[in-house]
Amino acid sequence: MQVGHCSVEVISHLGKGSFGSVWNARLVDDPEKSAKTVAIKECLCHSHRDLAFASREVKVLADLADRVADDCSSTRSEASSPRSGCSPSSVRRLDAAGQLAPLLRVPSLLASEIVQEGSSLWRVRFVMTKLDGVPLDEFLANLREVFRKDPPSMPEGEARALIQACRLVRELILQVSETFDLIAGSFIHRDVNSRNILIHQGDGHDPRFGLVDFGMAVEARQWAGLAGSKGSWQDIDIAGDCRFWPPSSWLFFQMGWRGLTHVPALCAEYQTRLDVHGLGITALQTLMESLPSSPASLSHRDAFGALGASATGGAKGTPGTKEARALKEAWDQYWSDAMRIWERVIHCVKKGSDPDGLRRECITCGVHNVFAKNLRALGVALHNAEVACRRAPPSSGLAAGAGLFSALQLMIGEDQHSACSWLAVRARLGQGGLMNCASGISLPGCGLMGCGPAPSLMSLWSIACGCGRPGHIDLVSNE
Repeated sequence: MQVGHCSVEVISHLGKGSFGSVWNARLVDDPEKSAKTVAIKECLCHSHRDLAFASREVKVLADLADRVADDCSSTRSEASSPRSGCSPSSVRRLDAAGQLAPLLRVPSLLASEIVQEGSSLWRVRFVMTKLDGVPLDEFLANLREVFRKDPPSMPEGEARALIQACRLVRELILQVSETFDLIAGSFIHRDVNSRNILIHQGDGHDPRFGLVDFGMAVEARQWAGLAGSKGSWQDIDIAGDCRFWPPSSWLFFQMGWRGLTHVPALCAEYQTRLDVHGLGITALQTLMESLPSSPASLSHRDAFGALGASATGGAKGTPGTKEARALKEAWDQYWSDAMRIWERVIHCVKKGSDPDGLRRECITCGVHNVFAKNLRALGVALHNAEVACRRAPPSSGLAAGAGLFSALQLMIGEDQHSACSWLAVRARLGQGGLMNCASGISLPGCGLMGCGPAPSLMSLWSIACGCGRPGHIDLVSNE
């Protein structure tokens, strides 16, 4: 197959997303690169709007290609002179071969083409570099299966699992925040979730995380607007997996951009914090699902119980255990409500239902208030878990958990007294700037009425992320 100037051989189908399908392929036009695997994405566009979406992704990947080249050049420079070019906010890690690894782990464009096949049909194909690893949500599902078949011994095994999970999540935040630091001035991803983050671990090395799927990305300067001009955030359809949305996204979904402007704090959140919030929820999901505990029941002692036991030398019924369990309960409530609403969105898409009807349901139920309430509960539970970690003796190994829980409060918007930036997030983790990579990670109601048009079925499809089983699930109430 020829795509632009690249000749490629398709190997297998990787998956189907909101707006296109992706294949695993191999370059065949360059003998020196014949073993290099790449990814091909194809989008069938039935309108000029769809074509604009696909073309925007091509433009983003082209810009990322330049940034990846610059990052690789910096890597070579630092390898020859480790003290030169070292950013005060990041220090590079070693890859599996013991070499300095690039900070920017994102796909970049190799070739693209747009072919018009009818009066209202365009086929957009582009070839991009393929990152090593598997989607984080797939990794977590496999890990849950491992714990189901071979649960760790109690309590030592559970305490160890908690420490390892904290280290894993800490690395996730550190690495992906580095990537965002390098692209934040240019792009907003808008679809950060566990499906769009890859995890890869070389033999004997800590995991490496990569960020993929820039199909929903927007240019940061146009998004915010320049010199008082109208920002594109007012016109571009809402996007991303709704389970990872902040309350401002739900308010935008329900009432449009005009309704959002009635709540300045949420309006600012929607314009500036979509990516950091998405990574915060992804990090919480990774922490909770990296632990050997039953998601259906809290009746038995699980890995979170190890937090309180470790903090007090194994005493039972301690405040630490109670607070750690409260964190799990808060997460279970958040995720249960998020899944219920997400499946309702999928049901709407699969049945071809009226999107405006779904929006009215969300307004009636006060969905944005449900998410805000659940996030507040998570914030309180994270704060209490942070305090428990700070009280834990040094021998417990839980000290790093305090920084992690503090960073998560900032990321999900439950620390209103501190400015949020990627550097601030890393500082909360206890880095202050320079990274000290964790080693030895072993992987086992505002009362507003609707103020804008309802989202299209295509945007609902992106919200539901195009997967899952359809089935009617009642929306949560706001009681």
